[in-house]
Amino acid sequence: AAAPGGSSGDRVGHLADLAERVSFRDRAVGPVSVVLVVLLVLCGVSALGRRARPARMFAPIAVGFSSVVFLSGLTQYHQLPLGAYLVMLVAAAMMLAGVAVSTCSRWGMAAPATALCGLLWLVMVTDVITGGRLQINTPLGYTPTIAGRFQGFGNLSFGLVGTAALATATGFALWRPPGALQTDPRPAARPVSWWAGFVGSVTLIVVAAPAFGSDVGGTLAAAPSFALLVTLLAGRGVRWRGVIAALVISVGLVGVLALIDLQRPASSRTHLGRFLDRLLDGDGGLILRRKLQSNIAILTGSVWAMLLVVLIVAAAVLSWRRRDRLRTALADRPAVSAFLAASGVMALLGFALNDSGIAVPAAMIAVAVPWLVAVLVPVVERRR
Repeated sequence: AAAPGGSSGDRVGHLADLAERVSFRDRAVGPVSVVLVVLLVLCGVSALGRRARPARMFAPIAVGFSSVVFLSGLTQYHQLPLGAYLVMLVAAAMMLAGVAVSTCSRWGMAAPATALCGLLWLVMVTDVITGGRLQINTPLGYTPTIAGRFQGFGNLSFGLVGTAALATATGFALWRPPGALQTDPRPAARPVSWWAGFVGSVTLIVVAAPAFGSDVGGTLAAAPSFALLVTLLAGRGVRWRGVIAALVISVGLVGVLALIDLQRPASSRTHLGRFLDRLLDGDGGLILRRKLQSNIAILTGSVWAMLLVVLIVAAAVLSWRRRDRLRTALADRPAVSAFLAASGVMALLGFALNDSGIAVPAAMIAVAVPWLVAVLVPVVERRR
């Protein structure tokens, strides 16, 4: 949109600058994705290859990279050459990781990566609450050239903020007071389930509210995931009654917010109100078929989707071969098992309930893999 007020020349200049930003963002998406994938591969290969030091080095860089990409939207990054922009992103991620390691390592080896997950969560939540400036025209956000969204969280953003929130909530159970033994496997005596409930509640409000995230699929995926995380961190078993209650509450929350949004003028409605309007018009079956066809088309026609499947299969095979060490590591970190269960639910529901839903688990990997490496590698290393 044009800048409000000013002369016609000012408005034309603003539109020209916006067009350059959009064009640069679209050209940068591929290279930025490649850099992120390379960081994840280096992180994962180092961990699976028993190279603990490189794994611990790459993990915070990979986690911090997404925050740097979004924060670059505060700058005139589109005026840089593309190569210089990529170098700037990597350098900024390295500096951010260095600050996190130097300031947070005394709280535990997983603390730097957890702090960076918290930063990503805070950046994205704050951005959406204040208008979502960083969501549009940044390489991990959305763009007017596709026009899939102009407000709230897209699939990539939901995958990132959802996983960052899960890691931030879970990581609290792994922090240690300064001076405590870093090898002590026992969780700190803190109300971790209350902290997880707080992070989950804030995330759910921001994702669901029509004025903020306005994400139907994200809401239906986030609510059960955080309910499961809080339950497991509280040391309680999962029962079918609780599962059904979480699903009913999730659907009810979406319904209430969509009904409120539907009362607004059609031109002012968000994704929630438009979704309910189409359901009331009898288009529910059409919406479900469209989502299914969209996900199938992406799975069968996207190189990135195929790469994601290959990476998941490779990780599963390698994890199976290292199952004894992983089993020991998870036994020492029961909170991590809760994170894995909640992330699995979020990935599955996010994939199933969104158009182009494969983007949700793909984005989740960008946060989950380096955070898990930061948490588990020190434990596995001790057992060698």
